[in-house]
Amino acid sequence: MSIALFLAIPEPEEKRMEVALKIYEYCSTQKISLPTPTLMNARTKFHQLSSCFKLNVDDDLRSIYHSIENMAQISKFGGGIGVYLGNIRSKGSDIR
Repeated sequence: MSIALFLAIPEPEEKRMEVALKIYEYCSTQKISLPTPTLMNARTKFHQLSSCFKLNVDDDLRSIYHSIENMAQISKFGGGIGVYLGNIRSKGSDIR
């Protein structure tokens, strides 16, 4: 119920309890299944509720290091990461 109440926070105040009860009902009757990060991080200060993230890495050191930092922060709280490295030149190729 605490997760349902947390997920209903963005709803208008007059409908919030109704929405929270509906979320709780759907979860308890297994009509929906919440991802693990939602179950772990709801009602914490992290609020990472998604399971999957996709990152594009550009062909410069700043972007590569920034992406590594982003991957560390995402995985720290249980998110899965897909990384696209197609923008990085191959070994031995000319620098643009």
